[in-house]
Amino acid sequence: MCMLNKYLFGTIMVFCFFDTSRAQEKQKIVYACNTGIGYYKPINSSEELSGKGLSWSFSIQLDFPERYFVRGYLDMPTCHYSKSSEINGMVCFVDDNLNISNLGLSGGYSVPLRKFSAFGCAGVGLMFLSIPYVESDGIGASFKSSGCTYLQYTSSIGVNYQLFESVSIYLETQYSASFTKTGLDNIRLRGFAFLFGVKTPLW
Repeated sequence: MCMLNKYLFGTIMVFCFFDTSRAQEKQKIVYACNTGIGYYKPINSSEELSGKGLSWSFSIQLDFPERYFVRGYLDMPTCHYSKSSEINGMVCFVDDNLNISNLGLSGGYSVPLRKFSAFGCAGVGLMFLSIPYVESDGIGASFKSSGCTYLQYTSSIGVNYQLFESVSIYLETQYSASFTKTGLDNIRLRGFAFLFGVKTPLW
């Protein structure tokens, strides 16, 4: 009888141990890396910005058990930039790419459905612009670039699909805009990015 009690007690302890381990595993925070590339389209009335561009996105994401997540993001869209100006009787043209870098923090929520999960997030950060321009050097003209920094905000929606246990692919639509007017024709810089990417755990 004593041996039976010890056996039952040992069996219960083993089940309790595994149950606690599973609960702790479900409650842990998951650290992930998101890397995406896609199409960028500015939306404004400026004649200086035209056409389309590319966008590259990188973020470190913390997934919490309650389906909430936090991202530290670096988004780098580019688009075509052109401007003409008259300097010393000469008409000068700038025809180049406008490089944009958005660095910030966002938070969101995801809704899982089998291997899919829909998500949405929003955040704020800094926008770094490198604006090309033409300047007179007394004799002729020289091409330069001006670095500017603005406050910006971003919001996005998308869907993940789990390929393997630790690897997912995602589609994401991202909107970003500066809070204030920029040096680009004195307007706010706004645009959409349509991204395809891969999500993998950091460890």
